[in-house]
Amino acid sequence: MFIELTDRWALASDEHNWIIKRYLDPCDSYPEGRWENKYFYNHFEGAIKKLASVKIRLKEASTMEEAIKAAQEVHHELIPLFDFQINKEGGEE
Repeated sequence: MFIELTDRWALASDEHNWIIKRYLDPCDSYPEGRWENKYFYNHFEGAIKKLASVKIRLKEASTMEEAIKAAQEVHHELIPLFDFQINKEGGEE
């Protein structure tokens, strides 16, 4: 499985892991760019939490208010991508 979540992040899987991948821009060695394995998780939820955590930490903030706003932005960015799973499990729509 390979799901491109944003232009920089993707979620992949193999027989044993959920893998968070980050896109690396083209360079001399990889003129087309490439996806780099960054984090490996046994459980889907752990992979999503890590992705959210990384995206929040990469946001620029210099005050607590800006940090909270950044966290909310990441939440609103990621939740719609996985809304189908919440709805299938009988959660609220």
